[in-house]
Amino acid sequence: MGELHSEGGGIQQQMRPDSELKQGFGMTTEFAHQDFSSEAALFDQILIRLNVTALTRSRIEFEFEFVREPDGRLLGRGRQAVIWTNLQHHPSLMPDKLYDVTANYFGIPIPHQSS
Repeated sequence: MGELHSEGGGIQQQMRPDSELKQGFGMTTEFAHQDFSSEAALFDQILIRLNVTALTRSRIEFEFEFVREPDGRLLGRGRQAVIWTNLQHHPSLMPDKLYDVTANYFGIPIPHQSS
């Protein structure tokens, strides 16, 4: 499972979906589920481990874990699926660059496209 830290921007810095989002494109949650296994306290440092478990041109499914640092205690696990939407808020195809960078970052093979 990949670890994303907020310092340095990580994948967000590579993808920069801001321009598409500002134009009205976006992501709508299809489902989200979270199982909590332990509590955290105010000011605890929490590591979020994020992995893409499914990726298509219009949908991304994530799994994630919340771990308290430095003791490594698992606080919870969850899953979420989001659908890329167009200006009319209908399912749409994700921009090629966003799809390619997401697949590349998470090590997901990109299907070969025939010309």
